[in-house]
Amino acid sequence: TEPPHTPHHQQVEKDRRKHQAMASRITFLFVVCVVALCTGTVSAQLNVANWTVVRPNLASIIGDIAFDTVDHGYIGAFISGPGPLLLETDDGLEHLYQENPGFSPIIYWDVAVSDSKAAVCAGVTIPGKGAALYLDQSTGNWTQSETVLAGSTFSEVQSLGGADFRMVGAWTMKNSDNQRVVSNGVASSSDGGRTWSFASWPFSDLSPNSASWVDSNTAYVSGGQLPAPPADDSESDAIYQMTHGCQVRDGSVHYTQPEMTNDPAELERQLTEARQQHAAVEAAANSIPLNETFRAVLVRTTDGGNTWETLINETSVTNSTGMTITSVEFVNANVGFITGEIVVQGFPVAFMNKTTDGGKTWVPVYAVPAGFLLKVKMYNETFGFAVGGAPNPNGIFSFGLVLNTTDGGKTWQESLIPKFITLNNVNIVDGTHAYAVGIQSWQLASILKYQPISELEAANAAKAQAAQAEQEEAAEDLRLELEEEIAQLQAELDTVVAFLTHFNPKAVTD
Repeated sequence: TEPPHTPHHQQVEKDRRKHQAMASRITFLFVVCVVALCTGTVSAQLNVANWTVVRPNLASIIGDIAFDTVDHGYIGAFISGPGPLLLETDDGLEHLYQENPGFSPIIYWDVAVSDSKAAVCAGVTIPGKGAALYLDQSTGNWTQSETVLAGSTFSEVQSLGGADFRMVGAWTMKNSDNQRVVSNGVASSSDGGRTWSFASWPFSDLSPNSASWVDSNTAYVSGGQLPAPPADDSESDAIYQMTHGCQVRDGSVHYTQPEMTNDPAELERQLTEARQQHAAVEAAANSIPLNETFRAVLVRTTDGGNTWETLINETSVTNSTGMTITSVEFVNANVGFITGEIVVQGFPVAFMNKTTDGGKTWVPVYAVPAGFLLKVKMYNETFGFAVGGAPNPNGIFSFGLVLNTTDGGKTWQESLIPKFITLNNVNIVDGTHAYAVGIQSWQLASILKYQPISELEAANAAKAQAAQAEQEEAAEDLRLELEEEIAQLQAELDTVVAFLTHFNPKAVTD
């Protein structure tokens, strides 16, 4: 029920691929990506001064977050049990308000809001429903898009301004014989998401997973897949559980975290158990059947999807060597970035490459051995972020990873976010504010906010001042309450004295 390249899917499958057979030849583009190991590799320090967790443990999964101002935005999420959540905030996440659409997809995977407050939300469908919603600005209600039929799955919603939106995915439509047919590609709307037109891309067997629209006609669209075991492979599930300290139930992954301890004996026991599990995985992993291979494609259209030019089309010949693309971002028709993962003889490396000629040639700009990069976003030609995860030196879970560039990708500042397994999405509001979402080590999704340190310090000072004012107000209320009680007691005492004085003045005097 999840789109390709969700955080846990990437994390899980990359570990599997470490134990696959030796590789054969590596294609030219693949070699270009490997060169990233020799250019920039992650050596991040714990540097979270600009990032703060503003909404911890909000949901099981947060697919996307979209803000049109620093204070106003939407969050698409999912909670195990209650189900989908579409949330709105108008005060920078201080308060959240749950939207109530007429129906709900399984998960709100992507959301976008324009400068005119138009908004579109897309996700994974449920039987009988299409997974696209739009905000009806005349009523203020979320409504199902009129031309998206049941069986549709969409993601990567992008606002081009005003009522103009784009998204990618797979959809079902009725043909001339009134039969439902499934297609993959891009969808366009010029009325705020109420109706959509569809354009297929060149790969009928592969759904797109990321897109970047430069304007209403020019777009770069990527797709990819990772080797995966068959859904009913119980042996794979058993190895999966040993590797990740989790349980596989009903096709879902339920993680368990090792109990934190300072006891050296207990730590040694946990390490011994982990080594034993790893040895068992090593012995059995080669027997896991795979029903897919690596795939990485990138195409470009300059006429809104009517025609396409293929820029990358890589399919691996083995399950231990290959490449996949996780996101694409272009700042204009020529300059853009892709993130993804390459695997060399079973060893995974997350990469980021850059092009300055519209995708004809690429140069590596960053690599994260044994890590992953899930999303790259640019605010303009110089300022942007990439997010993912990096290895933890202690070997337990991983760190959330944020890369920030201020010079168009020439250099990247790394920040490791502790207590996060991965960051899976980022939304840049302006040149100094951004929001990111990710999974924390106890498997709950949270939201982080990026802001200038001076602003953060001012906000903390304001909170401290407000807390002090609240304490002083409470103290003043208590003082007034006590004065009122004392006055009441004094009045009662005066009454008693007056009564006694009337009957026995000498006793009162004494």
